[in-house]
Amino acid sequence: MIRLGKFYFGWAKPERALRYLPELIICLNEKQAQRIRGTLAPDAPVRVVIPHISQLRGRVYAKVTVLPGVDLDQDVGGSGSLRSILEHRQLMWGDRAILIVL
Repeated sequence: MIRLGKFYFGWAKPERALRYLPELIICLNEKQAQRIRGTLAPDAPVRVVIPHISQLRGRVYAKVTVLPGVDLDQDVGGSGSLRSILEHRQLMWGDRAILIVL
C-alpha cells in the first residue's frame, strides 16, 4: 500500500491497532489492588481501582476487567449499580468497548 498525503493507493485504509485502548481493572479491596499494581510496569496504561465512586470518575476506559468477588449489583455512592455505571461510561467507545467479568 502506498500513501501520498491523505490518499491511499491499495485495497483500503489501514485499520488502527486496538491493543493500546485505555484499561481499568476493578478489584475487591485495596490489598488486592496493591498486589496487582505491583505486578504492572510503572508506565503501563492500566488503572487499578476498587469500586468507589471517587475512583471511578475521570477518564472513560474502553476495556474494563472486573475481578472475582466484586459485586456488580452493589450501589456505588448512591449513583446506581456498578454494572450500570460501567456500561454507561463505556457507551462512547461503542462496539470497541469491552467488559470482562471474571
